Amino acid sequence: MNKTAVLGEVTFYTDAPLPLRQRIDDAATYVHLDSGADFYREGDIGEVFALVGRGDIRVFKAAENGREISLYHVQDGEPCLVNMLCVFLGRPAMASARAEAATDAVLIPARTFRDWVNTHEFVREYVFATMARRLVDVMTLVEEVAFHKVDVRLADLLLRRFPATGMALHTTHEELAAELGTAREVVSRLLKEFERAGTLSIARGRLELRDGDHLRRIVQAEP
Repeated sequence: MNKTAVLGEVTFYTDAPLPLRQRIDDAATYVHLDSGADFYREGDIGEVFALVGRGDIRVFKAAENGREISLYHVQDGEPCLVNMLCVFLGRPAMASARAEAATDAVLIPARTFRDWVNTHEFVREYVFATMARRLVDVMTLVEEVAFHKVDVRLADLLLRRFPATGMALHTTHEELAAELGTAREVVSRLLKEFERAGTLSIARGRLELRDGDHLRRIVQAEP
């Protein structure tokens, strides 16, 4: 991708008034992150505002013992809330972010973005809309932490639904969430973690079981 292609994927640019769109064009710089590359680390100062065109950036908190917890993923056409808050408030990053897949993005200087927030209602609305969407991510994370048995119930459901390892299950995240009585975002986050562990492969409307033993261990570990 190039700068024009990345900007074409994000509503911040495509829905902007023409004068602001021209300023975004002038201010934006294209960057590419390989899978595994850090976007920022906790404590970094936000000097640029980033918009992802294509890719996947995982935002996470890491404990001193090395354990991590995913807060949310930044994917096609999205901004990063932590990055936005750092730029907007001028504070160090309160989490870390790493590319989970090859990622194409554009960067805009922090001072320029702050000026746009102060002078353009459209930019302020975009900031608030982003905050509202990411609040859902944080709320679903709290649900997972407070009601940790959701992962056990999901693992058990998948074991019952999959005919055999290597076979495909045609379902949606919404259907699984409805069966479990939880939010789609919770199911999506758990499925992503299962995929990262090599248990599943995920495609639109389709799951493929790679390691049924891992799901069985999750179920059996529940007291």
